Amino acid sequence: VRVKDSNVGAITNESGDFVLNVPDNATTIVVSSIGYVAQEINISGQSVFNVRLAVDQRQLEEVVFVGYGTQ
Repeated sequence: VRVKDSNVGAITNESGDFVLNVPDNATTIVVSSIGYVAQEINISGQSVFNVRLAVDQRQLEEVVFVGYGTQ
């Protein structure tokens, strides 16, 4: 989770909870995770958010398998 157009961010815990110190002039946060579509959320006047990320179908086609072995 990060503030849009900045380096301010936070990592969620296993439940998805996070604490983010947002600058006064910030209006949008970006929520992202590998394999999911990133979402931009308007934070004006809010302090609690419920976010449900959608699976990014494009990334499912980009799986690379590397195998190592001996004979």
